[in-house]
Parts: sequence; structure tokens; C-alpha cells
Amino acid sequence: MRQESQKWNVTTKLTFTQGVSISFSSFFFHVHSIFIVLAVILGACSTLAESFSPSLDNNVNIDSSVDDIETSRIVIVGANGGLLTNRDDIFFTQELPPRYELYWDYNVATKMLAYAGSEYHTLPEATWSVSDFWSYDYQSNVAMRWWSSGVGRVLWDPSTNFANARAALIVFNADNNDFSLGIANSPGRVRMLADHVGYAFSWSPDGTEIAFVRQSIDPGIYVLNVEQTDVRKVSDFSYKSIVSIMDQPLWIVNHDILAVADSGDRPLLFVSLHDTSEFAPTTTDANTIPGPRPIKMLWSPNYNQLILSGESGVIMETWIHNFGSNMYEVNKSVNLGHASLEGWYEYGESVILVRPDGAEIYSLPKS
Repeated sequence: MRQESQKWNVTTKLTFTQGVSISFSSFFFHVHSIFIVLAVILGACSTLAESFSPSLDNNVNIDSSVDDIETSRIVIVGANGGLLTNRDDIFFTQELPPRYELYWDYNVATKMLAYAGSEYHTLPEATWSVSDFWSYDYQSNVAMRWWSSGVGRVLWDPSTNFANARAALIVFNADNNDFSLGIANSPGRVRMLADHVGYAFSWSPDGTEIAFVRQSIDPGIYVLNVEQTDVRKVSDFSYKSIVSIMDQPLWIVNHDILAVADSGDRPLLFVSLHDTSEFAPTTTDANTIPGPRPIKMLWSPNYNQLILSGESGVIMETWIHNFGSNMYEVNKSVNLGHASLEGWYEYGESVILVRPDGAEIYSLPKS
């Protein structure tokens, strides 16, 4: 599938401005409790609907005093919906790239941001929310549109590098009245690999497979080999009781399982990658694991820890669960309080938390 692409060069670095006084209020894409009850009717293969000619002066500020932090740049979403980036272990406000509206993903290796140039939207008769797909390359300072409409979600391949950046995305397929999952290696080109795919999908850490959920046709969790295009079903679980637009299976490779957010009396479900077995982990006294239903999860193989955040009442909380060797029981749970988990700072060792008063780097406890 091919589509016209569009790009422009930004001749200077985006400006850093210190001041990370932020609050958990206004970022639409981070309203984690929004549940999916709607479906789209946009055509993914349509050509560009409009030609953009923005004034770059309105989007980029020049600051010759900004230090070069290309070797360590991490870009995350702040609590107010803006972008933050790091320097010397401190996060600063990052100017937005051209036409930025909402965050899709960021890849540390390529220093590329995936984002949307328009807010989630629907046509009057539509039901699923969608947008478009843009990238911003912090190394070459180029903003480029990869796909113009019908995009439901975008995730960079975590194993990618600057020479072969690629993304997985779901694009509305008018023939199926549903989303299809594809791989984009360059703007305007998407290789479609699976139909009837929901918002919940994720790359394996090595970039060879994608786990995704179907809800409409033969519901369940599937694993796709992206090169051989083989698809296998690993569970009947499909988020039927409750689903958030932020849901995605978490790969726990050293235990050959996927972790998914459930609901009710079992906020977590573990699904085997190689057979049909699945189980809900508990505390050592067989009680439900404490903490909220997760909308963001990370796994530390170094310490056998699951780090997650989710809504607990009216605030966002982050928890750490220490697992035993068999993964059936949580030996210890720690509540890190009012904080949103935004990603790794140092893989397996420290995470980035966004709190009402700013972002922090939290080193994981070793036990």
C-alpha cells in the first residue's frame, strides 16, 4: 500500500526551556480511563487531503546556547500534554515539532518521534477515533508525514536503528470496516500483515514479532512473525470486559509470557507465548495483587519486577511488583504514589516518572 508523503526541514534545533512545573490535567491522549466503544469509517489508502505550508517560525525557536545532547536524548510526554527531554538527568520542556497534536511513540536509538498532526477525530457517521502519522527526526531536524489519515496507533520497532527505522501501525481498512496492522519502513508505504486488529498491540523486544488483540473476528491474542507473516493464536482473551486506548500486551521474554491488563478481581493476566496456558498472578497469601488496573507496564528482567501505572480512584499511581521465579506469586509490592510511568531511563535499572511537580528518574530497588 503506497501513499504520497510530505516533509520539511527544520533548519535549527528545537529549543529547550527550563521549567517543569506541570499538572495532571489536559492531555487528551493521556486520559487513560477513556474506554473504546466507537468504530471508524475513514479510508486508509486515500491520497493526501490537503497540502500544508506552515510557517516554521511559529513552530521552532532558535537558541544558539542550547547544548548538544544528541547522545542521550529521551523524549517523553509531560503531565500537561507537552513534551519533555533530558539533560544531565533532568527533564526540561521541549518545543513541539511542526503540527504536533498528540504523541504516538519515541525511539531512543533513532532519536525519532512518532506523533499525530491532528487530534483524534471522527467523521459524523464514524465510530473509531483516528488521526495521521508524522515523524520528527531530532538528528536531521526533519518533520515528515508518513500517513495522512485513518491511523489508530503507531509504535516504533524497538530493535530499529537509524539506518532502518520502521513502525507498526493500525490503519482503518474500509473493505473490512476494521483496522489492519501494517509495517512502515518509509513514508507513504505500509506493508499490511493482519486484518481485524484492535488498538492493543506491541512489538517483541527483538523486533521479530508483534502481539495483537482481535475483538471482532475470532477474538483473542495473536502473535505475528513480521518476516514470515505467520500468525498464531495464544489466548482467547480479548479485553471484552474493559479496554483502554492505552492497552498493549507486555512481553516478558525471559519467562516466555505476555502480560495483559484485565479487570475486576484480576487486574493482571499472564499468557504463555508457546502454549494455551494462562494464569492470574496473586500475592503469596493467594489474594488479588494490590494496585490499579495497569495502562502502562514495563518489565525489568534484572530484578524480576513489573512496574506499572494506572488510575486508582482519581489519581494516577505507579507500583512495583517483585515476582518469584515461577511468576505465579508477587512477593512484595511497593506503591510509588501519585505518578505516571513514562518509560525506561536506563533499561532494567531506572524508570521515568511524571509527578504533579515534575519528572523524576527512579532507580529500581534491587529486592
